[in-house]
Amino acid sequence: MIRTMMPGTEILSRKGIAATRRVAILALGFVALVALPTVSRAQYVVRTIPTNAPNVGMVVNASQNTIYVTEGDNKLTVIDGATNTATVIADPGAANTSGASAMVTYLNNVYVVNKNSNDISGYFVLSPFGYNGNPLQEVLKDPNASQPVAIALSPVNYGKLFVANALSNTVSVFTNGTSGWQFTTAIPVGVSPQAIAFNPATNRVYVANTGAGTVTIIDGGSNTVLATVNGGYAPQSIAINSQTNKIYLTDPISAAVTVINGTTNAVTGIGGVGASPAAITANPVTNQIFVAGLDGKVAIIDGGTDTVTHTVTAASGTTPTAQASICVDTTSNLVYVTIQGGGLSQIDGATGTLLATAPTGNGGNAVLALNPVTHRAYVDSGSNGVTVVDGALNILTPLTPGQQQPSSLAVNPATNKIYVANNGSANVTVIDGATNTVVDTVPTGTQPSAVAVDPAKNLIFVT
Repeated sequence: MIRTMMPGTEILSRKGIAATRRVAILALGFVALVALPTVSRAQYVVRTIPTNAPNVGMVVNASQNTIYVTEGDNKLTVIDGATNTATVIADPGAANTSGASAMVTYLNNVYVVNKNSNDISGYFVLSPFGYNGNPLQEVLKDPNASQPVAIALSPVNYGKLFVANALSNTVSVFTNGTSGWQFTTAIPVGVSPQAIAFNPATNRVYVANTGAGTVTIIDGGSNTVLATVNGGYAPQSIAINSQTNKIYLTDPISAAVTVINGTTNAVTGIGGVGASPAAITANPVTNQIFVAGLDGKVAIIDGGTDTVTHTVTAASGTTPTAQASICVDTTSNLVYVTIQGGGLSQIDGATGTLLATAPTGNGGNAVLALNPVTHRAYVDSGSNGVTVVDGALNILTPLTPGQQQPSSLAVNPATNKIYVANNGSANVTVIDGATNTVVDTVPTGTQPSAVAVDPAKNLIFVT
């Protein structure tokens, strides 16, 4: 029999004939169903991975599930996110990573900023190694740069690296081409640039000049300065919402967040963010901005109105001073923050509530990174290691739509609909995956025992 249940959707039932193209069939032996909710359970520590030195920088390559960590000792630690095993790469003769804290990944490479040796190390750590057969592929250098401290990547064309140099008050530009990475130019900016970020929607680079209280805006295509705008008293860190084309900067001294309209370059300010706002991140999906302050407060800002909607008290310590780091899982809207060695706090961005604090150890540097694919956060353990925290959504919410002897289930990922074959009631229950509610019950032949979905044609097969 064929019955049309909604436009473009058909359930086909042919008793005794095996259904073809079965997708995600799961046998069920109970009446109630379960579904993932929108709120996570408390986070838990998976394990702590030794790195043998205090960590100073960390970055995640989500596509490889690889975590890169620097310890300021001429070594790069590479963690396999699947196995939580660490490999240490040492190249003391080729580069000096002492003081390295800024890193960025591009394709299968990672680039480490070395502020003491005024250069950038380029690594290709996957086996087999790159063209020279070594994990360390190259060392990039601007001959006039002094104390590089921050780096941003533009993936346009073959890629560009923009590096902020705190003592020479410049941004070094390295361009990737047929001959590899080459130093292109040095762009003068304001005094003591400490943070840099790239907006992929507009191909613009934003530089926070902490010593000058300004922000330099650079055209990422022509490498020219477009404008220099007010950044508050001492802008320290940057977050960009590329969906709204707004740029947000923390200003710890004036206890405010500066907002730049990326279209007009107009500058406004947001108060009420707590004392000493130090770290900032944005969720473009929810249009929220999250600000971590050295006073242990996390301010949640509505990007539509640029007003503070919640203030959350997170775990915080007293050492190392003036350090904070924050990131957000844009899928779950869970926020992770570490402030002055006080451990890792997890915050529900939707409700502005503190969910949990992971026992990562006290006194750790504010070194934090997130893999948005695996929903795992990585943070300095405070004892020469990296603590792995699982932030995946694991609570199961029960659904009891009244099925009789449900025997199998299939999901259509294209429509987010779930189909349950009820052997005892001779029908199929249709559940909306977005709302976790039953939207229809479709009669079938007697004792349906299996269900399958063809997502391309939106056909459901029942036997």
